[in-house]
Amino acid sequence: MNSSDVHIVCGTDQFGGHLVNRLLARGGRVRTVRRSAEVSRHPMREVMQTDTLDRGTTVHAAAGAAVVYHCAYAPFHECIPTRGGRSAPPGGEVHVPCQ
Repeated sequence: MNSSDVHIVCGTDQFGGHLVNRLLARGGRVRTVRRSAEVSRHPMREVMQTDTLDRGTTVHAAAGAAVVYHCAYAPFHECIPTRGGRSAPPGGEVHVPCQ
């Protein structure tokens, strides 16, 4: 990884957060894009607060990027519970991305 390359991670919850930590551990520069505000505690991490559904600000956030990782997902209330088109298994739901 070239330390001058900027890696953009959209969505830093579950999967994105782990990816950010790995990129930083490898010495990369990371710009995270997320809906909620967050203060960066790492000198190689920049945080941008925006909604990835807003094309203009997302394109701006990706400017100069070597790689863009899209780890954002639709909020669960916008997804449907399913399991192969059938009901979810007892005791829980399986969420899939919106179509």
